[in-house]
Amino acid sequence: MNYLAVNIRGIGGVEKPKWISNLVKENKISFLCIQEVQVSNVDPITVGRYWGKTDMEWESVDARGRSVGLISVWDPVMFSKQRIVKHDSFLLTSGTLAGSNTYINIVNVYAPCEVMRRRSLWEELKSIKESSSEGVWIMAGDFNEVREEQERMNSKFDNQGVVIFNNFIAEASLVEYQMGGYKFTYMLDDGSSLSKIDRILVCDGFMNKWPTASLKH
Repeated sequence: MNYLAVNIRGIGGVEKPKWISNLVKENKISFLCIQEVQVSNVDPITVGRYWGKTDMEWESVDARGRSVGLISVWDPVMFSKQRIVKHDSFLLTSGTLAGSNTYINIVNVYAPCEVMRRRSLWEELKSIKESSSEGVWIMAGDFNEVREEQERMNSKFDNQGVVIFNNFIAEASLVEYQMGGYKFTYMLDDGSSLSKIDRILVCDGFMNKWPTASLKH
């Protein structure tokens, strides 16, 4: 099962859905996590333009004003939904993979820019993972935080924030897939500032079940 996580910084326009639906098709994506859609009350026609396939199920979290907003879309032939949990900064979809008894919890994440709200989110994510021992976990999206100084270039580095984020990952028993391709996942329009804030975190059970899985940017 292939996953795609992308921050689109606004759901409008013609080129974005064309670009993402092509990625879905070319990479045989079965589960798509979209962050920062910046609108509420998303309709199925709009979601379908991004998915680009006939068969789909989806859930969304409305934006707060013009910020955040999440959409998770999946192939119902590949994934059977059993539970949904919605939060301002994440969307949890739990269910079983087709052809197996594997129960998987997929968390679509967009962490706040505000430091204190981001730290509160780490506690929320850790708590929701600890509250359910069933299945394996994958958390994908824009965490708005780096793990080391080398993941930022020409932007402010918050050492305390890094320590707290790394502690959350360790305490939640998560590990990160190493990313192939580009070193950074975000840059300002003028290219003056670069950072790695988008990532995939999984539990040990996920890593053990799919040890050869890879992450590309």
